[in-house]
Amino acid sequence: MAESLSLTAPIALIKVNGNVVGRMKNITVTETFRRVTVYGLGEATPQELPMTQWSGTCTAGFYEISYDESGIPGATNRRTDSIRQFIDNIVLDNKGVDIVLLKRIEDSVDANGLRVGKWIEHLTVKGAFMERESIDLSEGQVAGRNQDFTYKTPILISGVGG
Repeated sequence: MAESLSLTAPIALIKVNGNVVGRMKNITVTETFRRVTVYGLGEATPQELPMTQWSGTCTAGFYEISYDESGIPGATNRRTDSIRQFIDNIVLDNKGVDIVLLKRIEDSVDANGLRVGKWIEHLTVKGAFMERESIDLSEGQVAGRNQDFTYKTPILISGVGG
């Protein structure tokens, strides 16, 4: 088996609810560790920097093809008959969506010497809730769509350490 390659677009895949998300052009996942500065009387430099808050955000960018079909599936449902239904679908969602980033690696080499690949999980953003959505249309460019999410569970790598 070959060494693992750096994660690049040609060997990456995004799945939501087990389905491949098409026409995605980028994804940014950010985890923020908020700290406060503790000085104390008579001190001019920080004595402590305790963490007080964690937050996670994710932005997914797509090529816009159809407003109904592009974007993260299940992030929001605009196929409703009323604004009330649209709002209820957002307000009553308590699960969000899981966004899985997969990486293609070499699994084996077949009898003809051809590499056989397999998909492995690189990371999973669990329980992502959409906060903002935008469309960008510029002269000479393919239209784009961005969706911003927040999530409440840090990304963990299981099976490592104790």
